[in-house]
Amino acid sequence: MPLGIRFEDNKMRNRNLLLTLGLFGVFSSAHANILVNPGFETGNMTGWTTTAFTATNNDFHTGAWSTIAFGNVNLAQSFAPVAGTDITEVSVWVKQPNLSTFFFAFDILYTDSTFDETIGSGGVATTWTKFDFTSLVNTSKTVSGIRGWGYSTGGTNDVTWYDDFVVNVNPVPEPASFAVLGLGAFALLRRRKK
Repeated sequence: MPLGIRFEDNKMRNRNLLLTLGLFGVFSSAHANILVNPGFETGNMTGWTTTAFTATNNDFHTGAWSTIAFGNVNLAQSFAPVAGTDITEVSVWVKQPNLSTFFFAFDILYTDSTFDETIGSGGVATTWTKFDFTSLVNTSKTVSGIRGWGYSTGGTNDVTWYDDFVVNVNPVPEPASFAVLGLGAFALLRRRKK
């Protein structure tokens, strides 16, 4: 008889563990970067549209690749529309070694074909520096992409490097997490009926 009680206790513990794991999976998901190839680690511009940026492994912030261009050109990435209120971070690492201070434009693109633009400026441009544009996002709109620009002074050394783009959104629970949660809840309900 004690063995049977122990077995029932173990069954209940297992059910509770399933429920706990399901809840943990649903509520502890990390914020996800929704960009494709955000650090150019594919060695190319997969996921991006651009007028002249190319992937390079000559210099980088992290990994082994970044992207580089000369002049007033841009790179952009579109993604499935996201409510502005769901975006938790928009940022990028930049380097402009031929400038004493940064100068580049960054755009947040919306589904209504409008965009918000700001100039990344200030600081020492010769080292990799992170710029956070989260506050630029219009939370009353739906975001559909980002775009970064280089600069032009008319010279041949107008170089801009980008690496490690981030567009983080609030976590969306994975279907598997819901399945585990459902199994745990079902097991508890079944146990109570008995």
